[in-house]
Amino acid sequence: MKAQVLESKALQTDDTPVAVLDPALPRTRLGRIWTYVGDDEHPYTVYDYTPNRSRDGPDAFLKEFSGFLQADAYSGYDELYKDPARDVTEVACWAHARRRFYEAQSSDLMRSTVMLAYIRLLYDVEREARDMKQNGEKRLALRLAKSVRILDDIKAYLER
Repeated sequence: MKAQVLESKALQTDDTPVAVLDPALPRTRLGRIWTYVGDDEHPYTVYDYTPNRSRDGPDAFLKEFSGFLQADAYSGYDELYKDPARDVTEVACWAHARRRFYEAQSSDLMRSTVMLAYIRLLYDVEREARDMKQNGEKRLALRLAKSVRILDDIKAYLER
């Protein structure tokens, strides 16, 4: 399954902290479960355990991967994206970005609400594509027709 997932053109990943029993410690310590989700042609989900959040874990797992990697903004992926020999393209995650704007409502309600509305519009385009059961090419056409305009509006709003 790992070999199949690594053949994906686009891969999604995230990590989850897990409590790990360690006889050498009086309490549990944090380990990580990394989830790797393949694309439509490689529809597998693979889990990988690491004892910490070091970049060594994902770096080793993704050693043979090239393509688009959708992840949070974890800095451990940065070297992967910078290495041209690896040919890994960073794809940001709107769910992670949205979480930060949601949290910012308590400190800047107006701007965070505007950004949440823009992100909702992007989510609406994705829902439309999913509801219409569009394949990759049709989904791309819909994104180019609708999402690019929204992204341009976001950029203009942020540059004000």
